[in-house]
Amino acid sequence: MKKIIYILIGICLGVFGCIHDETTGPHLDISDLSTTFEDSVIYITSTENLRLDAGSFIVQTDSNCPLEYTWSAGKITGWNTSTKFWQLDLMSELSHEQVLDYNFKELGRHLLRLKVVNQYTAYIQYFIVNVSSGFDEGIVLFSKNEAGNGMFSFLNSPKGIDTLLSMNAENFNYVTGEDDPYLNEDICDFIFYSGYTGYPDYGTQILYLLSRKNKQAYSVDEYTLHTIPSDMFKFSKTPECLTLHWHSITSTVYDLFAFTEDGDVISYCTKYQMEMPRMAFDSIHHWDRYSIGGGRMSSYSKNCGDILWLYDDEKSTLYGMYANDMQQASTPSRRINDYIGPKTFEGQEIVNVSYALNQQWGLAAPLNNDVYIITRDKEDPKKTQMHVWFFVPWGENFVKGFRSATYDRELKAGEELSLQKGVRVLPLHERAARFYHNGQKVFHWGKLQHVPLTSTPHGRYVFDIKQVNPNAEIVDINLYIDKKVNKYYVLIATYDPTSASDKKGSVYVVGAEDLSTVVAKYENVAYKPLKIYYKNNQ
Repeated sequence: MKKIIYILIGICLGVFGCIHDETTGPHLDISDLSTTFEDSVIYITSTENLRLDAGSFIVQTDSNCPLEYTWSAGKITGWNTSTKFWQLDLMSELSHEQVLDYNFKELGRHLLRLKVVNQYTAYIQYFIVNVSSGFDEGIVLFSKNEAGNGMFSFLNSPKGIDTLLSMNAENFNYVTGEDDPYLNEDICDFIFYSGYTGYPDYGTQILYLLSRKNKQAYSVDEYTLHTIPSDMFKFSKTPECLTLHWHSITSTVYDLFAFTEDGDVISYCTKYQMEMPRMAFDSIHHWDRYSIGGGRMSSYSKNCGDILWLYDDEKSTLYGMYANDMQQASTPSRRINDYIGPKTFEGQEIVNVSYALNQQWGLAAPLNNDVYIITRDKEDPKKTQMHVWFFVPWGENFVKGFRSATYDRELKAGEELSLQKGVRVLPLHERAARFYHNGQKVFHWGKLQHVPLTSTPHGRYVFDIKQVNPNAEIVDINLYIDKKVNKYYVLIATYDPTSASDKKGSVYVVGAEDLSTVVAKYENVAYKPLKIYYKNNQ
């Protein structure tokens, strides 16, 4: 039976303080114990030993007193925010030597305790030891070279974004096809859902690579970035992209949608561990194209995952899928959580779609969203429209009579919309904004604003890669979001075909509230990037 041990953080137990009896009679001086060790959090990988010399930081007022040492450690299993207690499953003695030389093989967080005793008193000091395989938190991207060989590039920053921004390209690490041959298997997509409070609420890490040639999805270990042989599955058709959505209120059961080369959509359900019949739009097996909507439906919603937008260009009809929850009722009226639409825009060409959390009077409405659809007239493409559905509750079909408005905009000669077909639009609800790129620029798209024009110059709301590297193109972007400390960044993956390096891909980081300023750059750290993400440390 496991012992559950609760440790009160912030208290270093120790009886110390030299007693000086000011009377004229006999008195005793006690040798005080204290520490000079300032950082109580230690980061180490599972392949290296932690070496701590207590003699280098434990001090006493009488250096002639002999000391006894006891090192103990336990795996942290939980944390109670109200009582401020760590919860451990077991506390075991490691050593009685002055110098600890120990290998923490088990990944995760451990509580390390040092107890020092002399003939008069005792002193106890605690450390948090974070053990990883080498990738705790930071930037990760998948890229491919001209031969089609794949590579993971990752920048590990266990202490978070501030440390990461001070690092350079030499700090990147790599996993190639020589380390894992599956990385060379015609990889066409890479998805990474890295959870923290609010995005999504689940503290989980889910990574998949998609092989077009093998029609397979490979689960990837979040620490080693190697594929997991026991967690692979094959689709019945040739896939082109993956999207993911969780079932209702669980983080362990989710659907993976694959858009296929013949325009169909097939679904793999982790609950049943097999390809399942599609419930949403089950009678349709061809769409002309797709785009992927950015993940969060709301700041706090547990129903997270990307929306797969599907387009019938001939009929000007839009469809959206974000679940294939087999637990839902089989009747269409009860399957509303699985799909969005269809919605037809007569005479219009649908360009792209975006979700945005509704911000009314500056306050977030966690379960309400605005849906933006950009169209242009088929006969006169200069006439564009932005259709907005307001206050659409999560799990509701936005075409069912919710309040909407249409904003007309006629482009002048030479003007073009910066938002293109197939582009992924990323929502940043905390700033009522969305971000996307067109290959040359990254654009900030504000609430109820028209889509920016391609001619919008480099500035606070536009990042132009030509200002940094005239020969480069933007391949992908993603967001770093930390609501707790109010920090938001845009990660930009680029490719320079003229570079002499075999790694022609680079990463630039800009502030989400000022795209004009590059706060960090890591050049020549990838082949041609496919996708870029930020891994959050749990």
